[in-house]
Amino acid sequence: MSLPAKSWHDQRGSQRVALSSPIRVEWLTAGGDLLSTRGMTRDISSAGIYCYIEHPLATGLDVEFDIPFPAELTGAEPLMFRCRGQVLRTERLRNGFGIPVLIQSRHLIEAGELHRRGYVRVHSPVVAEYSGLRATVRDLSLSGAFIEDYDPLPVGREIEPHLKDQDLRGEIIAQAVVRRIEPHVGMAVEFVALFADAERRLREFLARRTAPK
Repeated sequence: MSLPAKSWHDQRGSQRVALSSPIRVEWLTAGGDLLSTRGMTRDISSAGIYCYIEHPLATGLDVEFDIPFPAELTGAEPLMFRCRGQVLRTERLRNGFGIPVLIQSRHLIEAGELHRRGYVRVHSPVVAEYSGLRATVRDLSLSGAFIEDYDPLPVGREIEPHLKDQDLRGEIIAQAVVRRIEPHVGMAVEFVALFADAERRLREFLARRTAPK
């Protein structure tokens, strides 16, 4: 993707660091629906980020995102932050859009925070089969999952996903309910029942994925 004709000038004078990292930018509509778009960051400072995204966003839109701050900004090891910010503008590029985002607040995501929630971001894909469909599981925990689906099922729909991955050491079958949807992205489902020894194997799977390397 080509760089924008006009580079982002950080008016706060903060140090900018090149950073190529996947990002998912989220925002709420006036009706309370959670929407998101994916992209890749170009650079970051303590005041903001510049990223390439799939869809244009309105100037002034309030957004949230998780982003790693590199050692050049933290003065120590890299740290992950949950940030709130505001879109400064959208620039049309050859293969998409570029946006500078002003960071207005940030919350440090502690190393153990994801462990306490029993949550892991799945890097090697787990597949979910349900209602005659087959989709990738993006996030997975003991209590539920986020399933990528361009046309997600409606909130409240009950499904029986069959989770498959070599590291799961067998198929896991659950009863689940759709609790939240992101149009053209996917749906968050809550596990209301796990069959046979599925809970034990899922717990072991999560422990392996969150164990220190």
